[in-house]
Amino acid sequence: MFRRKQKTQTQQQYSDQVRPIDERPPLVVAVPRPHWRFVPFLLSHLAAGLLIWSWLRPETRRIWDLYDAGTFRFFNSTLAGSEWWLQGLAAANGHKADLVAAVAIGLLMLWNIRFYEKRCIFSGWLSLGVFTISVLLAKELICGTLIHDVVGFQRASPSTVMEASHRVSELVPEIQTKDSSPLSFPGDHGFVLMSVALYMVYRGSGRQEMIAWLFLLVFGLPRVIVGAHWATDIVVGSSVVALLFTAWLMATPLHDRIVNGICWRLANSFAGLFNRRAAV
Repeated sequence: MFRRKQKTQTQQQYSDQVRPIDERPPLVVAVPRPHWRFVPFLLSHLAAGLLIWSWLRPETRRIWDLYDAGTFRFFNSTLAGSEWWLQGLAAANGHKADLVAAVAIGLLMLWNIRFYEKRCIFSGWLSLGVFTISVLLAKELICGTLIHDVVGFQRASPSTVMEASHRVSELVPEIQTKDSSPLSFPGDHGFVLMSVALYMVYRGSGRQEMIAWLFLLVFGLPRVIVGAHWATDIVVGSSVVALLFTAWLMATPLHDRIVNGICWRLANSFAGLFNRRAAV
């Protein structure tokens, strides 16, 4: 009888350790069940395909080239204006402006985490971490290695190609600013901003989505104004990469599976830890 009672106690302790996650302390609850979002996935690929097709097709490429040249000439003509305009553009394209953009995006992402707190203590942070790491990897591997090294497509900034153009770095030499690049397509700065905006389309509220698109305009347009990028570096290049990247990350189960998997492991770890402490 003693052995039977001891066996029963052992089985009870084992069942407490492996009981379903829903019966454990509500420390971590997984994000919504991973699923395909077929409509956004198809629309993203359709939009990206149309942009690439129109940009590579000779007949429509001429229209894009006229758009690039006209946009650059218009914005470049404004650089012969007032001193405060030049000072502002120089500051908006400096390293400090990149830091301001990073802080602004970080605050927006932290605001977005609040939408996850009702589901999981950690899922909002995990979603932010997964998205951030994925964006940085895509920026280096797709915008850099794949397009520039593998495909071999390289295009210099309009400020270094167009004749008789004004250079902010020469007009305001006291401020270190970026107004040229030998590899301007696609715009990696615009890719990050576009990806954040599309992330908010999938995961954010209407206000967050609006602010993200505003960030794209505020932090992305100065690069085009000073001639660091052609307009199509952002409109075509950044948009195509961001559309395909966010479609495969957010419109497929990939993102939620990664976050759910980590949440599940955290839930098991914490629940097992509390069960051991309770047994002691």
